[in-house]
Amino acid sequence: MTTRPGRESSSPASIIPKNAAGSPFGFIRDTVAEIRRVTWPTREEATRLTVMVVTVSLVVGLVLGLFDIGFSNLVRKVFI
Repeated sequence: MTTRPGRESSSPASIIPKNAAGSPFGFIRDTVAEIRRVTWPTREEATRLTVMVVTVSLVVGLVLGLFDIGFSNLVRKVFI
């Protein structure tokens, strides 16, 4: 494979840092460090967003159910 001038090879060995394939303990340590950096929502935010998701899911389910009933009745009247 030829490369263009000014571009380095993009083989996997050149992309992965030397210490990335380290021990599983290093992976766990990095994972815990990333988890600590996360900005977690407050209890009130989590509750509000959960209620919002459940409400929207119920409304969408109800609308889709009504469309299903309507189209089922339409097909039944037209074809049967």
